[in-house]
Amino acid sequence: MTDPGPTPDFSALGQEADPRARASLAVQQVISWYGRELMQQRRSETPDPDRTAALQKGLEHAQEDQRGLPQAEEDEVQRLADTYTALYRQLTEV
Repeated sequence: MTDPGPTPDFSALGQEADPRARASLAVQQVISWYGRELMQQRRSETPDPDRTAALQKGLEHAQEDQRGLPQAEEDEVQRLADTYTALYRQLTEV
């Protein structure tokens, strides 16, 4: 995995912050990570087709969740925020 730079501190938004904004930030961070990884795979001299396919699938899933976020119910917004915050942390573990 590549070093994405400093890990965003999602807690800085605070629990009182708009949950939709927290979810949106978390989803966007994951989308950006997938984009960087896909670009790296595509530029590689020996791209791994399985990894590229998995990254593309993950990116598409995150984009789909991002598109649905404006209409999501409160419990779904919270689930997305929690899921994508945890996923981003997992993806960027060194």
